[in-house]
Parts: sequence; structure tokens; C-alpha cells
Amino acid sequence: MKKILLFVFILGIIPGISMASLELGAGLNSAFNGRMVPTLTASITGSKFALTAFSSGVNSTYYYHSTYGLAWYYTMPVRDILGGKVNFGFGLGTFYAERGFQDMDSSRKEKKSDYASGPAIRLNYTFAGFIYFNMEAMYGLRSLYHNLTLNFQDMVVTSIGIRIW
Repeated sequence: MKKILLFVFILGIIPGISMASLELGAGLNSAFNGRMVPTLTASITGSKFALTAFSSGVNSTYYYHSTYGLAWYYTMPVRDILGGKVNFGFGLGTFYAERGFQDMDSSRKEKKSDYASGPAIRLNYTFAGFIYFNMEAMYGLRSLYHNLTLNFQDMVVTSIGIRIW
């Protein structure tokens, strides 16, 4: 059954691969307990799909926090607005975060990491043919304990960038 689903998935994206484009951008990410920090984004988009990735982090003498994410979307055109094209997508996303803290009087860093996966949505507005504004949101579902205690992780990534090809 898994092989059949994989075959259907591949057949569904092959027509879009021939028209794939690469997007590179920079923006802000809310994965740091709601605090917005700079992020770098990259996307491969086709006529019916988008594969996106991001990396963001902060670092100081006593603290660091890094987050990495990956998402796949089924996309569809919505309409043209103000001379630009709007695309909407829905799919699945995942992220991994690692953070560390060192107390001023200690020589040891305390480290923690976590991850979440779940449903994601994407809104992309491309204008002037190659400049885009992108907003992605993921509703992270973690362990059963976190879900039962209503402790979810949502994350929003906004970016602006250029379409390379």
C-alpha cells in the first residue's frame, strides 16, 4: 500500500516539476516563544506544490536558540490582485529547535531540544514577476501528553524574496 501511495504522490507532482522555480528570501519567524527573529527561507515551487525550508537563530555569550523547518504544500492559484499572483497552499510541516543557556556563574550550558509536526498553510503573493511575499503557518502537534494538556506549538514565518528561475 505504501508503494502505491508513493507512486500516486510522484505522479501527482511530476507535471509540476518541469515548471519548478527556486525562491530565496529573508524574513521573520515566531518559533522563539512568540518573539520574532530573523530567518532565511528557500522554496522549490511547482504548478501544484511547494517544498519550503527555513533556518533561524539567535546567539549571545550566554544563550543560543536555533530552529530549522521543512514543509510540503499542495498549492493552487487563487486570483490576481494589484497585478500580482496569489497562491494558497495547505500541507504538512515539521520543525526542530535547539536552545542552550549558561548561567553567569556556571561553566556548563543547559541544553534542550524539541520538535513538532502538523498541518500547515501557505499564502504567497508574487508581484513584478519575480518578487514575492510569503506567509506560512504551522500548527505543531507533539506528543500525546502535550496534546491532551492543550500545549501546542504554532509557528508563523513571513518572508520577502526573489524567484531565481
